[in-house]
Amino acid sequence: MDKRKKDRPHLHLLALAIAVSTLALVTAGGLVTTEGAGMAVPDWPTSFGYSMFSLPLSKMVGGVLYEHSHRLLGSGVGLLALALAVFVRMREHRRSVRWLATAVLLAVIIQGVLGGLRVLLVSPPLAMVHAVLAQTFFGLTVALALITSPYWNRLSACAPVIGSRLWPIAPAITAMIYVQLILGVITRHMHQATPEHVTGAMLVFLGVVLVLYETRRSHAGERVLVGTAWFLFALCLAQSVTGLVAIVLRAERVPDVSLTPLQAIVPTVHVAMGALIFGASVVLTLCAWKRLHPSNNRTATTSSETPVQSTAQA
Repeated sequence: MDKRKKDRPHLHLLALAIAVSTLALVTAGGLVTTEGAGMAVPDWPTSFGYSMFSLPLSKMVGGVLYEHSHRLLGSGVGLLALALAVFVRMREHRRSVRWLATAVLLAVIIQGVLGGLRVLLVSPPLAMVHAVLAQTFFGLTVALALITSPYWNRLSACAPVIGSRLWPIAPAITAMIYVQLILGVITRHMHQATPEHVTGAMLVFLGVVLVLYETRRSHAGERVLVGTAWFLFALCLAQSVTGLVAIVLRAERVPDVSLTPLQAIVPTVHVAMGALIFGASVVLTLCAWKRLHPSNNRTATTSSETPVQSTAQA
């Protein structure tokens, strides 16, 4: 038991490294889409006939630089996921961690294959599926980083909360954010703002305001929960600004002319912040489940009452 506890900080750091690397990977994928470089390298799993890791630097220019760098980063995340799965199999006995580590490994394998098929089949629909799965994969890595953290274990020892509605609200908002991510992917690949995506953004913002209100009302003394809710709110504000700027920049874009740095950066930042919003909502949802779900409350109540009953009988 002591050895497992000693190893868990290392497990958390590895899970955190995968989450951060995945955010970088999602951002790189967003840049590939922004630059229209999805087919810059026309073969897979090779790159212009070279193995992925031996492509000459002289060929990594323009769209090839974006696309091939994305492939290399994806391979690095895959290796981290494999290392995590092996580490968990050898040292970790919690089923939730083992299942999540396995899901992360499977997701990154599927994501790599989908990316390859998108190139081989020259399929825009597969590109959209690939983008949605990237956000899903990031959510899994965030969940894994959370449940391997010391904070996750401390949640069980917190006093019960009476009257909180965060548990039904948080997962509902997370589902809305996920749907909004899907609409965002469709919008980016259609190269125009859709009314559904704009409407969804307004609904998500209102939902996040509700989450912030409920978190501050019912969990005012829990700094991590309240801080995460404020972080989510701040991200949504920033996301609204970048979304509006991206729409304006898209309208000013001249066909067949290279993007300006601003036209490339703003939509890519918009993608990255969308992933962060989803990740923050996953954290809030899982914490709300741990604190407020009836099954968890019954377990906590039973464990806290048992010593009192035993003392009384003695």
